[in-house]
Amino acid sequence: MRLAMSAQPWSVAMPLARWLALILLVSSSLIAVEDPLALLPAIPRPQATAAADLGAMDEIAPGIAIIPGKAVVLNGKTRFDQGPADGLEVIACLDGGKLHESFMVLDTRNAAMINFACLSVLAVKEGQPVPRETGAIPARGVPLRVVVQWPSGDAWSEVDASCLVRDRSTDRPYPPLPYIYTGSRLMAIQETDNDGKLVKVERFMLENTKSLVVNFDEPDALLASPLPNADDDHRWEVYSGLPAPAPHTPARLVLSRATLPLNLRADALGALARDGAVLDDAALAAALGEVFGEGRQPALRAVGIVVPPDSPRENDVGIRTRVLAAAVAAKAWVVPVFVLE
Repeated sequence: MRLAMSAQPWSVAMPLARWLALILLVSSSLIAVEDPLALLPAIPRPQATAAADLGAMDEIAPGIAIIPGKAVVLNGKTRFDQGPADGLEVIACLDGGKLHESFMVLDTRNAAMINFACLSVLAVKEGQPVPRETGAIPARGVPLRVVVQWPSGDAWSEVDASCLVRDRSTDRPYPPLPYIYTGSRLMAIQETDNDGKLVKVERFMLENTKSLVVNFDEPDALLASPLPNADDDHRWEVYSGLPAPAPHTPARLVLSRATLPLNLRADALGALARDGAVLDDAALAAALGEVFGEGRQPALRAVGIVVPPDSPRENDVGIRTRVLAAAVAAKAWVVPVFVLE
């Protein structure tokens, strides 16, 4: 966050009130770098709503259905309605995945079929997962809307998956956010064959880790986290204020293409532009305030940052810091997500 500096030399006799204001401004800037989410404005807490009618679905494998041209629907069961103590690292895992820190477990472990459904129905393309589990460099890919639906009496309720997550650090649930399809990754790993020899084989890593949608930065997930500071899985727990469905409730995960309220374009050097016009800090804050500021009710509180696939990944770190600082200045609750052009 930039500080506006006077062209005049600072006076030793500067009034105490001005010194205190300057100290507070510098302190706020430092906090914003460490945990910008703590400085974003309070917004209405999310509520579950009546589920949309999905219409006819085609089951293509046990637990996996599609709505052609519209959505992928995955059946499962919830695991927690509070906690877990270790942190809510995963929104949904495949059968046999991280059951101790996943909100729901799916009825299938067919990773390849889920990925095929996403590729064919949602027309996604391979993205760029987080390089490592550090939370430093965000994932790049295609934003997908992830909705959890569950039976409630004679009807079904639904909410964006991110709204089921409470941030322990800020004591707030998250608003509706997309998750980022990267496609997991193929890796050559060594395994022991039937003769006891080590051989190198190529594996679709989602089959190994089984983490489908994650809050934590996990390179092997199919859908990556949209959250800043995604390197601390203890940060999250189930938001019980909805209330969340009880453990072992049948549920379904609905994946569809996300339409973001605002998209900006980044060049190879990290400069941001809107409709071809490069944005300085003031213009960036104004753009965010216009769409996500006080009184606005966007369907998703994420701004898309469209990046060239060959641009340095380190650029994204600086862009994220700048966007979050502008969001604080604009009093707009929004986070950046990185979209491959």
